[in-house]
Amino acid sequence: MVTHPGSVPFEYAAGDVCAFPARAEFPVSDLTLRTWNDAEGRPRYAVESGALVLRATNLRTGKSVDRDVSGTAVMRYAPGRPGTFVMSGYGWATGFHGGDRPAHRWIVARDHMSVSFTDEGGRNTRRLLALGGRYEDLCRTLA
Repeated sequence: MVTHPGSVPFEYAAGDVCAFPARAEFPVSDLTLRTWNDAEGRPRYAVESGALVLRATNLRTGKSVDRDVSGTAVMRYAPGRPGTFVMSGYGWATGFHGGDRPAHRWIVARDHMSVSFTDEGGRNTRRLLALGGRYEDLCRTLA
């Protein structure tokens, strides 16, 4: 199945990811998501690629930066565990909340990053599995 997901702006409360409140917006978003499902219609693998620009803003100071996070990411879903998958690729970003590993980071990977996303009782947790090459922590950049 091929879809073209939109990128919806969102906000982090102070202390959630960064010490300050932050907003993520996507002035450029042209993504294609290809998903392969099993016989029961559950996702098993997916590949997302395309143009994506992240605008990250420190809502306390108004400081803002744009980062090109266009690239390709591969997702492998855990059988029988909806919402649980590993996402790996280059040129993408994710925020790590308190309770995630590592906690309180907003990482933009220029090279390779792999993250495990686990949905437990409606709470999504993230664990950094690999981070290779150049990267940036937007919490530090925007502080």
